[in-house]
Amino acid sequence: MNRSAGAPRRALRILLILLLLLLLTLSPRALAAEIGNQWPYTLIHRVTVTNDGDTPAWDIAVEVPLADEGAYLYCQNVGVEYSPYPSRIVSDDTGHRAAVYYIDWLGAGDSIVLTQRYALRAAAVNYGEDVAAAGSAYSEEELAQLSPWLEATPRIQAADPSVTAFVQEHTAAGDSLYQKARSLFSAVNLRMSYSASPVDQSAVAALARSSGSCEGYVNLYLACLRAAGVACRQVSGYLYQPAQHVGPGLTDPDSGDVRLEQLRHTWVEFYLPGAGWLPADPTFTYTFLVDGAETKFVNWSYFANVSSANRYICFRRGDTQADRIRLLSATGGQVSTDFSTQLTAGIEYTPFADISGHWAEDYIRYCVENGLFNGVSPTSFAPEYSMTRAMFVTVLGRLYEKTVGPLPEVSDPEFDDVPSGSYYEAYLGWAADTGIVSGYGNGRFGPNDPVTREQMAAIMSSFLAVAGYAGLESAGVDDFYDAGDISTWAVVGVGCCLSCGLLSGYPDGCFYPAAQATRAQVAAILERLSRWMAAQG
Repeated sequence: MNRSAGAPRRALRILLILLLLLLLTLSPRALAAEIGNQWPYTLIHRVTVTNDGDTPAWDIAVEVPLADEGAYLYCQNVGVEYSPYPSRIVSDDTGHRAAVYYIDWLGAGDSIVLTQRYALRAAAVNYGEDVAAAGSAYSEEELAQLSPWLEATPRIQAADPSVTAFVQEHTAAGDSLYQKARSLFSAVNLRMSYSASPVDQSAVAALARSSGSCEGYVNLYLACLRAAGVACRQVSGYLYQPAQHVGPGLTDPDSGDVRLEQLRHTWVEFYLPGAGWLPADPTFTYTFLVDGAETKFVNWSYFANVSSANRYICFRRGDTQADRIRLLSATGGQVSTDFSTQLTAGIEYTPFADISGHWAEDYIRYCVENGLFNGVSPTSFAPEYSMTRAMFVTVLGRLYEKTVGPLPEVSDPEFDDVPSGSYYEAYLGWAADTGIVSGYGNGRFGPNDPVTREQMAAIMSSFLAVAGYAGLESAGVDDFYDAGDISTWAVVGVGCCLSCGLLSGYPDGCFYPAAQATRAQVAAILERLSRWMAAQG
């Protein structure tokens, strides 16, 4: 054996391993946050529009701020119900949305209530010690995207000499982004004292006074982070702490609902490469008596972390408050607006007016909340409409994206009756490429044809195989009185769906393979399918 020939190869392997380790050390690692307990809530905003005058009012227009779309790790917005539905929804340059309501007529002394119910899940989040290993600098691509969150503003005076001097005092030139964020969190936390006085809460004013409300703390921390080159943004909403926020005037003794007017709050998110946006709330400190003197200590449970004691209810990024109602116009009368808000335990909302009390309401809500289904309009789901073949392939494609991963690159579907640019084109291309569907033959798919029960069974069986659940049992088909009516090509699929509990027969012992499925029925099937897949791991 030639040992001398093996030595250089071993040395080369060792060198390659060392180089790989060095690259891993230098490259920012993707950090997975640990999502802890999740609590379902319904945030309810009510705007009461009243005509306080002695004469009627008409042509009334009211603008109501709406919650930002999109989810936070620690507050996932799963749906919204409007009652009544707004006349229109508008957006400004920052992406903030608002509902505009037009009221034709209000008699003297009359009022109308405009309600927005937000279904959400508040969660505890912890990044652990690994967050310190996040990237130490932003890439050029990140800097281009983060530039709005690095700029000074009239209330976040990141370039003011007093702010930059404070930053230099508490950070070092070689600090990483994480170290800067942590050091400045401590510095602001210990420098400031809480005061709810109605004074200037800008960063410079708060620093000069060494006191402020949560807005003062946040503006100062944002200014310091931006002066240090750490991208950051403000989040506004409510902070509900169940163990503390109890008692008369805050919690309803009968329902347990929480009045949130007194719990409005604002906090910070800062961005780290490999970790994303992390929450930080500099307002809270520990206070102890040390040698007879009251001494403050940093409460680190509020840095890059959301503890199980807190429910951060997000409304908007930025300092726009939910109660900033605008009366755009009114003729006659004397129109006023009043805002109230409450938090209810559990998710209680109906996203569409035509599903209230429907047997499939819970299934429809599940599918809508998980992005599998859309309504046919902002107010209607049309539960009894037939489900088309194109719709069915689309919802299966969305389920694949939610549970398995992004769709692979697909070719255009080779069907003559599939319009280019249709909403289902990409999903149908994926389904055809993977063998989930094959069409009728002769270049036809029949996208607008109602999907039948046996077609659904065959498609779902093929979908499960593509999703990695091959070799499933297929049984029970012969038990139906009309088993002979099931097409040969659908028998295995029907048996597979029966074995998995996705489909069942009717009380009369028949399967009815040619029966058309409604949107409500498909919602129930999709809910079972997604939960079955989750149970398989």
